[in-house]
Amino acid sequence: MMNALTFDVEEYFHAEVFAGVVRREEWAGLESRVVRATQRILDVLEEGRSTAATFFVLGWVAARHPELVRMIHARGHEVACHGYSHEMITRQSSTQFAEDVVRSKKTLEDTIGAAVIGYRAPTFSVVRETLWSLEVLVEASAFDGNGSGVAHPGGGWRVFPAVSVPLHAMGDPTDQRA
Repeated sequence: MMNALTFDVEEYFHAEVFAGVVRREEWAGLESRVVRATQRILDVLEEGRSTAATFFVLGWVAARHPELVRMIHARGHEVACHGYSHEMITRQSSTQFAEDVVRSKKTLEDTIGAAVIGYRAPTFSVVRETLWSLEVLVEASAFDGNGSGVAHPGGGWRVFPAVSVPLHAMGDPTDQRA
């Protein structure tokens, strides 16, 4: 399945901007917002009737919210891998990266009962120095989805022209009334 519309399914505290502020050991104790926000996105896509997307799901999120991953899949969207622990490839050895990808892929496939072949590196961290990661992905039967219309300081390749969609156009995904 090839979709030009993609979403990363991760918690707000997984973002690289919080790496020096929020320790990984704290993640489990922080408020989760990913289910509510993703459900809102799914509802908006459903209103479009035939809009399919690829959701790059973090293994950490899938392990804690398997019902969310099953919902994405049941609504006809592609579930793809975003790694397990949102660790940038630039900070991993090839062995660590392979273990992270395999763990995440297995978690996702066990959750939806289907093959997962898509992959997007956290913070678009497939860069010249980490091209070795593509061999690991081939071995794991996952393709790289780092081609992006998003300019990102972490890396990635510009494949499509950049398109910005203001989040307020969908309403506040954290608004419990939505």
